[in-house]
Amino acid sequence: EREKFRLLRRVSATETPDDLQALTQELLERFGPPPPEVERLLLAQEVRIVAGHAGFASITGAERPGSVLTEVPGARGIERLLARGVVARKLTEERVFVPLEGTHGSEATVRALLAALRPRTAD
Repeated sequence: EREKFRLLRRVSATETPDDLQALTQELLERFGPPPPEVERLLLAQEVRIVAGHAGFASITGAERPGSVLTEVPGARGIERLLARGVVARKLTEERVFVPLEGTHGSEATVRALLAALRPRTAD
C-alpha cells in the first residue's frame, strides 16, 4: 500500500508531458502493462497537464457530452482554442463549453478533449 501511494503522489506531481511519459515508461518497465485503472489515471493526469499549459485552471463535465473549461485569468486559453478552430461555446469571459462526441468521461471523449487542448506546432 505504501508503494501504491508513493506512485500515486509521483503521478500527481508530474508537471510536463515529458515527465509523465518518463514515469509511464518507468512503470511499464517495473510492472509491465498497466491495468485499466492506472491507464485512466495517467490519461487524466495528461489532460490536467496539457490543460494547465493551455491556460485552463479546471475542467468539469457538463449535462451534454462535453467539458466546461475555466481559464486562468489573463491566460488567453479560450482565445487560442477558438483561433485554432476548436468548436466551443463561450459561456462567460473565463468559461467555455467544448462539445465532445461520446459518453462523458469515456476514454474516447477524454482523448478528444486532449487533442483539442494540445497546441499545434504553429501556436
